[in-house]
Amino acid sequence: MPIRYKSFFLALIAALLVGCGKPAQSKEAVQQGLMQYLQSRAGLDVKNMDISVTSVAFRENEADATVVFRAKGATDNANSMTMNYTLVRKDGKWSVKGKSGSSEHGGGAGHGMTGMPGSTGMTGSPVLPPGHPPAPEAKK
Repeated sequence: MPIRYKSFFLALIAALLVGCGKPAQSKEAVQQGLMQYLQSRAGLDVKNMDISVTSVAFRENEADATVVFRAKGATDNANSMTMNYTLVRKDGKWSVKGKSGSSEHGGGAGHGMTGMPGSTGMTGSPVLPPGHPPAPEAKK
């Protein structure tokens, strides 16, 4: 193979390798960055939740993601909460920049993560999974 073809192929390979260092503009890459953020949050047990990115809108180095949280194994929207996050590309990875103040709750529920184990509803009382016996009232 002539030298100029070898140079061309080496330059092509180098360009491809440099391009691979950029973070992917994919829902999966955003979900990975979001999960790293959520796992670092104190008091949030992601092992008891199903978390999925339902949509992503990319803008240069930022992405807006819509994320649905459900109690582990829940299939209905009554036990879900939707949050919107803004992520930014840093050091080749997506990281959470912030979240919007609005959230939608399945079934028109209030601002507690109703149906999520260990959460409290609007009354401040713990919300128990369906079929769970009532918890005794706390003494005041």
